[in-house]
Amino acid sequence: MGATKHMLARDVRVKTLSFIREQILNSRGSLVTFRAAKIAKAIAPSNYRNGKALTLAVKEYLEYLVKRGYVKIIKETSRGRIYGVTKDSPLWNLLLVNSPDKLQELAAILES
Repeated sequence: MGATKHMLARDVRVKTLSFIREQILNSRGSLVTFRAAKIAKAIAPSNYRNGKALTLAVKEYLEYLVKRGYVKIIKETSRGRIYGVTKDSPLWNLLLVNSPDKLQELAAILES
């Protein structure tokens, strides 16, 4: 059960931030929305089979970001929560200012 079979929590955090960064860069408005499952599907390796565990790890990280005020819960549906980042969120600017190779450092800063 090494790093090849299971994505490490650090990788999940960095790839989640990378996904949100791409959404922000491609946005035309002041809000980007996403579900934990959508992020998990986008960041999973092509041969990854444990999608539910990855979704739970992404959801846990998103909930952490909600508690810290970086991400908002936009809506609760029967399929789960829809999360969002607005232009007035500190995360929006942090992700735009930092290059993709600095996301690991940014993830560590957000954890402290």
